[in-house]
Amino acid sequence: MFFQFVMCSAIFFAGLINYVVQCAQQGQCPRFEPVAMLGGVVWCLGNVWVVPIVKTVGLSLGLLIWGMANMLIGWASGRFGLFGLTPNAVAKPGFNDAGVVLACLALSVYLFIQPEQMGGAKKAAGGGGGVGGAEQGLLDVDEEHDAAYVKGLITEGEGAGAAGGINADAKAGGAAAAAGGDGEAETSWTDRLSDSQKRIFGVTMSVVSGLLYGTNFNPPQYVVDHPETFPGASKDLGDYVFPHFCGIFLTSTLFVQLYAAVSKNAPKLYPEIVLPGFISGLMWATAQICWFSANAKLGFAVAFPLISIGPGLVGALWGVFAFGEIKGLRNFGLLAVAGSLTMGAAVCIALSN
Repeated sequence: MFFQFVMCSAIFFAGLINYVVQCAQQGQCPRFEPVAMLGGVVWCLGNVWVVPIVKTVGLSLGLLIWGMANMLIGWASGRFGLFGLTPNAVAKPGFNDAGVVLACLALSVYLFIQPEQMGGAKKAAGGGGGVGGAEQGLLDVDEEHDAAYVKGLITEGEGAGAAGGINADAKAGGAAAAAGGDGEAETSWTDRLSDSQKRIFGVTMSVVSGLLYGTNFNPPQYVVDHPETFPGASKDLGDYVFPHFCGIFLTSTLFVQLYAAVSKNAPKLYPEIVLPGFISGLMWATAQICWFSANAKLGFAVAFPLISIGPGLVGALWGVFAFGEIKGLRNFGLLAVAGSLTMGAAVCIALSN
């Protein structure tokens, strides 16, 4: 809860700077539309479940499920005009549909990549066992060496991006668990669940989170698509970044205050994650602003699949070149297949426009 508050504070900070720049460029500030704040609320409602998901089914499986749900609901919102949106005009629908299928296949292949052992630490393939398994494998350890490793890992910033930006939250949860103030392992309500209960909860909440991520752009897009309901509202989707980020910050603040109340004003705070959390928030905010621009210029049906297929490949490359956790001919072969599917999906989606 503390990490997500720090991260969302940085998101608000970036949104405020973006708003000031828009005011200067346009000669007047974009009109603040409260409805657009609902998109930030929706995103934050999904993001708050990331750590419990990772602790029950692992980062790799969680990322695969919420990534697919995110991509599919976002793509379908634009392709078919769900939730009252105006359907996107796709020049070549067949290429668009084929690209989405290839993107789903690429995301699925990443799940089967097995990370190697990390130095003297415990085996990295915890939870789902795919890319990101190193982070999950370290969530529940309390050795000093592993705690230091997690601290170093989180400083790399946010993991899989859009569907995301949410993965830094998961890493922070790992750092908090492994590097608690008294050195003892952090326990939570998820540890009391049976294996079957963990899987049911993790899979279910991964789907829910993915659906929330995939619809977080819908409220601002709805304002753009319905000028008769919102007379005088801007037609530029980028003008709704600030209210969107305000919704994130307000929801995050509510969560952390509820947490403080439930803990009887004794919340667990981890000063080590303040700087990494703030940097992660700035990274996520920058990506989200770019995503707003991509949606405005390409439409949901093209932007969502293109953006959603990137995190798996980027995460795998981190595993190869930075963490050294992906080794062996089998893993490299799977990575080559996934990369080829990713490139094929990107080409098909690009051609569809």
